[in-house]
Amino acid sequence: ERGGFGDLSPLVAHFNLGTYYLQKAQRAPAAVADAQYELARREFQRSLELAQGRPRGWDRAPETLSELGAIAITRAHLAEGRRDAAGRDARLTEAKARLDEALSLAPKFSGAHWRLGNWAAARGEFAEAVGHLERALASEPRLDDARLNLAEALMAQGEMKRAGEELSRILRRDRRVLRNGEEDVEVFLAVALIRFFLAEDQDRARD
Repeated sequence: ERGGFGDLSPLVAHFNLGTYYLQKAQRAPAAVADAQYELARREFQRSLELAQGRPRGWDRAPETLSELGAIAITRAHLAEGRRDAAGRDARLTEAKARLDEALSLAPKFSGAHWRLGNWAAARGEFAEAVGHLERALASEPRLDDARLNLAEALMAQGEMKRAGEELSRILRRDRRVLRNGEEDVEVFLAVALIRFFLAEDQDRARD
């Protein structure tokens, strides 16, 4: 064995192949994306199966579980688009189980907290969303996407001052940060700022 992990080459190969299929799925038309996500899911799952029984497991297991959770959430959205409620619910249940498992292995893992936070916000459970997003940022303060999501969750709760503070933190930093290697975070910042000021105006109108 090498470093207590044994021969990791098959395990890493499956993980890398899962990443490849995931990237293909993210660029694919909706009509074929689900099949690519399934291929990615199988490869990530195989990497976890190979990791079982090793003396120290695998240090990227939380990341792998988080990716499986993200895949399940995306496939739930695809099922919703097909008006497949049973498929959507099954995928969401799978997603939560995977993300909870990731956090059981690495309680401070930012990726799992971020995804659970966004999922909670999508369900309208904003207090839970804020908790997860704050924990994600405690582990990874430069995760600007999570900070934008936190600001939106705070706005949804009517906490405009705190939302503005979170947005200001991004403004004070270098904003040339890429989201998923493609889109400039300034676009998302602008959207969040517009929502913030609109919500603030509505709040004043009610007073």
